[in-house]
Amino acid sequence: MKTFILMLLTIWALGCAKEKAPGNTVPVGLLPDTQRDWVPGGNGSFSSVSSGDQVPLQITSISTFSDFTLRPLSNPQDVKIHIDLKKMGQGYGGTVSIEFIDAGYHGSGSFTSLARQGGLVTNNEENNKYNIWFTNPSNGRPAYHGFFQDNYGSIILVIDGVTDLGDGAGPLDTVSGSLWYDNFYDNGEVVTGPVPPTSCWFVSAGPYDCRAWVDGKGVDPRRAVY
Repeated sequence: MKTFILMLLTIWALGCAKEKAPGNTVPVGLLPDTQRDWVPGGNGSFSSVSSGDQVPLQITSISTFSDFTLRPLSNPQDVKIHIDLKKMGQGYGGTVSIEFIDAGYHGSGSFTSLARQGGLVTNNEENNKYNIWFTNPSNGRPAYHGFFQDNYGSIILVIDGVTDLGDGAGPLDTVSGSLWYDNFYDNGEVVTGPVPPTSCWFVSAGPYDCRAWVDGKGVDPRRAVY
């Protein structure tokens, strides 16, 4: 992933994020041109969602956030992330949604780690095999990597901070981390053609290759945290 975009401003309940079933937290509709699939909407697009967890995000820069959204922004406000995951085999996958308000425009959109319909990988346990908890080699603490995709690129969710607020069982843990993105660019232009049938973390060449921590032809998410 080539660009760091967001730092989680607060922490969310790890137990809820891991144990509740994924769902389509917001509707997705295609905007004209090359704007990411942001859906104009009213206030509180995540307010009726019962599963997962939502927290505010701190943006590293407006220009970086504009590049990520594929939409020129002036002063984005109330930027939030909603994470809705469940265990799938050895991994944890589902949906990561982002919303923001800018100059009266309220946009929201989703990234998924679920197998693409008609894809070469159709089993969600296989599709989420890189979205794992592992031991941070620098401090021996738990960490998480998760790949998610939409029609214009991918994000990686990195959890590198875990605080146990209970008895160590998990549901009372809180976590923090960062979000990274990689848009599908080819010669400096956003790719607008049909995306491959398989998820981008299984693509090994070209603009749709969104892999990180590459090991041979696959991915080893335990190689490093960032």
